[in-house]
Amino acid sequence: MSLGSALTNQIVGAVAKQATGNLAS
Repeated sequence: MSLGSALTNQIVGAVAKQATGNLAS
């Protein structure tokens, strides 16, 4: 796994978590 893809995965995960929190609230 490259550093770029790892960073992208972290960003996508954070955005997904925020989106889920916004939908829940």
